[in-house]
Amino acid sequence: MPGRPSKLNPQTAEEFLAKLRSSGNVAASADSAGVGVATVYHWLELGRQRTSGPYREFLEAYTR
Repeated sequence: MPGRPSKLNPQTAEEFLAKLRSSGNVAASADSAGVGVATVYHWLELGRQRTSGPYREFLEAYTR
């Protein structure tokens, strides 16, 4: 039984990353994008586990 759909989409990712670039603060950036800090760290972990897809793309953008 699958869980609810992920909030990770191009708009949410860009909002988070833009705020992170300007503030350097993960919590404020997550709040600005409408997601929790734990969610961001979960997306990053999923990105580490995958070789492609949206989570991997998010991880790569985060680490640039």
